[in-house]
Amino acid sequence: MTTTTEDEPVETTTTLDEGGADEDAYVEAMAAELRSDDTFGKLSRDQADCIATGWVGAIGVDALDGSGIAPDDLGSGDISESLSDVVDEDVATEMIAGLGDCDVDVDALLADELRSGGTLPADKVDCIIGALPDGYVEKLLAISLDGGREALDADPTLQQPLIDAATSCR
Repeated sequence: MTTTTEDEPVETTTTLDEGGADEDAYVEAMAAELRSDDTFGKLSRDQADCIATGWVGAIGVDALDGSGIAPDDLGSGDISESLSDVVDEDVATEMIAGLGDCDVDVDALLADELRSGGTLPADKVDCIIGALPDGYVEKLLAISLDGGREALDADPTLQQPLIDAATSCR
């Protein structure tokens, strides 16, 4: 004789002991900040939710909470600054690699940024983006998440590929 039972679905939530925030609170706060911040362009709700889920997973709730970062801190206006103490090069690289899974085109982000100044015609922007080395934009974003604007400014070699691309598109 065989007996079959159906288990009811179990809902789980990651919650830290001692009053720490749960994963959902971090994801919601980060997604809201990503939607309001234009660093990554105008993200849809789905894109922002996807990115936030991946980023909180890459960083880890324990790392966020252990560094004293509360969900509300993620809405401070500069998400890379908020995360700079818990994001190292490996985590930043993982975070940026996940953008493609969220239907975010990083080359288009840079193109939008270059167009926003209003001084470059669209065809020149497209040429520059096409002339950049593979992975260049991802590298810039990862460095920014790891060390903020200071890290980008501290490495003069980061500008050279952009200068070379612009020069080739005269």
